[in-house]
Amino acid sequence: MTTPAISGPAAFKRAFITIFLLTFIISAAIAFVLPEQFAATCRIEVMPEEKPFFEQPQEKTNNGIIPYGGDYEPNTLEILQSQIILSNVIKTLDLNNIWGKKYNGGEPLNSADTMALLKQHMRLKAIPNTRFIDITVCSEGKHEAIQIANSVATTYQDYRHNIQPATPDTVTLVPDQARCLTAGALTGILLGTLAGWFALHRTRRNVSYQPL
Repeated sequence: MTTPAISGPAAFKRAFITIFLLTFIISAAIAFVLPEQFAATCRIEVMPEEKPFFEQPQEKTNNGIIPYGGDYEPNTLEILQSQIILSNVIKTLDLNNIWGKKYNGGEPLNSADTMALLKQHMRLKAIPNTRFIDITVCSEGKHEAIQIANSVATTYQDYRHNIQPATPDTVTLVPDQARCLTAGALTGILLGTLAGWFALHRTRRNVSYQPL
């Protein structure tokens, strides 16, 4: 008995649904098995009077403001994640002891290890064509994420004495489960489409070469 041939659209639909569901289920499992993560973001504005960032004279716009760019952006980002800033954050929040209890079996971490962990938890993003910089900190605790993000901002403020400080309104919390599920859905759509296209192509090729 001959098995009925699967049409091209049916093969595409079957492959797409199979791959999409498989990818989404794996993403959902990862999202809900892993500890909940939060991301807190502070936005700071670095004021144009901070001329030490500019090693070379910069052209000004018609309103007299120096455009964002040149050496300004990378130098500011480097300072935000430098030892002089992060060591003060670690000391202020007692992260050696707090993270030692969490990651080191209750024993305090040394400052070098804590700083390495802190850099892994941080993301810095300069907003193009502005003087705004987003400081994002990820943590399993939303209050810890907020504290660290604000501490980095205020420590930098104390260092430069010339930025617009972060306020509670600039802090947002984003559960990583939502990101993981969204990424899983998008990845599933992409992989499912590719798998469906491959199945459709193979079906058409088999029909084209089917012996009489």
